[in-house]
Formats: sequence, structure tokens, C-alpha cells
Amino acid sequence: MLLMGGVREWNFYKSENICGYSAQGLWHTTQVHQRIGVLYQKPRQMAGCHRLYPNLPYPTHMPTYHSPLATPPIPAPQPPFWEEANFWPVWASLARITEFGAAALRHIIQRLNEPTLLTDTLSDPAAWWPASPTVMNHVLEGCTRKDKLIAAWNKQQHRTPTLPHTMAQQLDKLGITLVMFGSTHYAPLLAQCHNPPAVLFVRGNTRLLNSKTLAMVGTRTISDYGQRAASHLVSQLAPYGPTIVSGLADGVDGACHRAALSNNLPTIAVFGTGIDSIFPTRHTGLAADILSANGALISEYPPGTPGQRSLFPQRNRIIAGLSHGVVVVEGHIKSGSLITAHLALEENRSVFAVPGTLFNPGSAGPHQLLQQGAVPALSGEAIAQELHWLTKPTTPITAPTEHPDTHPPHPTEPNTALPPEQHALLALIPYDPTPIEHIAKQSSLPTAELTQHLTLLELLGHIATAPGACILRR
Repeated sequence: MLLMGGVREWNFYKSENICGYSAQGLWHTTQVHQRIGVLYQKPRQMAGCHRLYPNLPYPTHMPTYHSPLATPPIPAPQPPFWEEANFWPVWASLARITEFGAAALRHIIQRLNEPTLLTDTLSDPAAWWPASPTVMNHVLEGCTRKDKLIAAWNKQQHRTPTLPHTMAQQLDKLGITLVMFGSTHYAPLLAQCHNPPAVLFVRGNTRLLNSKTLAMVGTRTISDYGQRAASHLVSQLAPYGPTIVSGLADGVDGACHRAALSNNLPTIAVFGTGIDSIFPTRHTGLAADILSANGALISEYPPGTPGQRSLFPQRNRIIAGLSHGVVVVEGHIKSGSLITAHLALEENRSVFAVPGTLFNPGSAGPHQLLQQGAVPALSGEAIAQELHWLTKPTTPITAPTEHPDTHPPHPTEPNTALPPEQHALLALIPYDPTPIEHIAKQSSLPTAELTQHLTLLELLGHIATAPGACILRR
């Protein structure tokens, strides 16, 4: 090593201990100061020791030195070959085989994680379609339905020999990302479920799978009360920043997605079809709005899977499994929303129910859940407290944007600026659809005067009209 005054051996500085400091540590101290642009010719420790060792020279330059105590950076682990994008068409093709359910695909993933498996051949996607008997036997070894699965695999690849190529085109066209069971991007809550999907086809923001999630479900024939309840709860939950999960169906699902968008909340739509099929088709625009707002569309079914009645209960288990809690806004006793609630209970998730009127058949499901111990969804804050979401974000929430199909919450007390006659009339109007004739009999007002007052109350946003010549308070 070059030092002022000649060449010295590094062993001297490595072994010598001067004034309680190893020369190695002193050298390192000087090097650090020189790196930041300040060269201490006589650091305090070395200056004191220099009086004891006057022949100890100071270095004129610092050679490259790495402390033996420093730990080299650990490189990020590489994902296994079966998670890479070139393998996605293989998984999509296997998912198209009817006999290959989530359990069979998870078994294959588990086999591929075994170090004793021959991966030199299996790491090549071309070896999977058409697959040799060796590949099939290797990846399905130990599966209870091995023979049936191999037969179905052979049948599918003979029927559609170019299926992986077709799947690759569709995945690329729609911008679909595959999230595999066991990967770091897979939803941790969903992974804890009894029968989690082996593959998730995702369009949009995959990070939402690991976010703070709340499912909101209900009937397809939503009432005006259910519409307002869903919008009201979502707006109260907005300061807590949850991701709203629902099924993109008519009624409550669509209302909750729109309420989330109006309150600048991310939302996930879970499909019961292939992710390329928007069902119902009238929600194509809503699905596009979800994607443009950094939301996500997900399905466990590959592109090209048509809608079937048997697939939607399977979709409900994903909605329940993804979420910390499930809110049932409205639903009949035998509706799919109650299936979702019971699935959530089985997975030890919180279940909430919105209380409704006795005269609305859509409130029968939530009332039954309340009898069974569900938490009343009386406010967004009550839901957040039950889920221990007590820390609100420090950044202010932007004002919600108007959405054509979302009713903003209205005050429950009448405006004190109203005239006394309209105060009295508003008190007679319930929150459920009521025939105007019934209001007219109670108010004893002339028809012309009653119509004038009702029109003004509707313009002010205190009441709304309903089918069947009915009105209700908002």
C-alpha cells in the first residue's frame, strides 16, 4: 500500500491496536471523511496515537477498501419459471380444460416447487402443449384424479393444438396479467381461503389485491333506499381509503362500484365469466371507468369462458375471500349475496347488514343476517371501527365527483329555511315509496297546492319520485 514516506505492509495496520482503536478502523474512518470531500490529515484518534508512534505516516490517498463487517446487498429473489410471462399462455390453456379445477392447478404449482422435479424440460413452455406423457405424469404425480386429468389434457390438446398461441394473443390484446397462487403478488387474504383460485386473470392494478378491501354486495333489483344506503356508506368510508370489491352485476354491485368511483376510491370487479366478457353488457362503460380510475377487473376463468349459472357462486367465494369484511346492502333470503355472506363467515370475515324496512322484500336477507349475529351497517365509521380501520389518512380526500347513477347522501333533517307548510308536509313523507294519494289524504291540502309543494321539495332534493305514482323522502 502506498503511504507518505514509502511503502508499508498492510499487515502492520491490520494487526496493530493503537490507543484502543484498530488501525483498520482508523483507516476506514479516514477513508469515509475523504469520500465526502473532506480529508482529515489528523483525525482526533489518529492524532493522539501519532504522539506515541511518530513514524506512523498518514495516507496521501485512499485505496478502495471494503469493510469485512459490511454485508453485500442481497439480490432480489427471481420468480420461478412458471410465474414468468412466457408461461401465462400455458396456464390459460390448462385453465380452459373443464376437468382442471383450482385444486388440480394448485397441485401442479406445488409439484413445480419441488426441487427434485425435473425442471430442465418443464421450464420450456413448448414442452407443455402438446405435453408428453412424461410431463403429464411428473406434474400430476400424487393427484387423486390423475388418470382422468391426463385423459382430459390429451383430449383438449388434440382438439385445440394451437390453444396457447390463441391464449397469448388474447392476453396481450387485453393487457391481462396472471397472478399465480403462491406468488408474492397473490392476495394474502384469498390465499387463506378453503379453495383459493390457482390463477387470477387481472386487468388493471394488481396491487389492489394486497390492499385494504371491503366487499359490498346485494340484489340485482335494488330499491331507491338501497341505492342511497350504498352511496351513503361508501362516502362515509372514503376517508379510510378502502378498496370496494363487488361483482359488476346489476343493482347493488353496480351502485357500489359507481359510488367508489364518485368518492375517488379504488374498486375491484370480480367476474363470473372470462375477463373478456362484460356481463351484463350494459356495464361495459362501467368496467372501462373502473380501469381508467386505476381499479381492477379479475376472474379465475381464462378469456373465452362464457357465463354460466354454476360459475357465479364460485365468483362469490372470491369476493368474500378477497375482503376483510362483507356488507350486504339488500338481498332476498335465497339470493347470491347471502351466499357470499355465509362464505365470508366460513372464512372468519366480518359480515355487515344494512337494516331496511319491513315492507321491502329486499331487506329480508339483511334482517336474517342480523338475527344470526351480523353487525348492523349503520354508518361507514361503524364498519371501519369493527374492522379496526381507525387511522384515517393524513392526506385530504378530494371532493367526490358527480356520477350520473349515484345519489349523494342527503341530510336527514329538513332544511330549516323551508316554509312551515313544507316542513309539515315533509314530515308526512316516509323514506319508503308511498303513494301520493296517501300523502294527500294525510295533508288535507288541495291538489294544486300539494303538487306545488311536492315539486318544490323535489327540486330542493328532499324527496324523489318512485314508480307507481309514489314519492319518498331522501
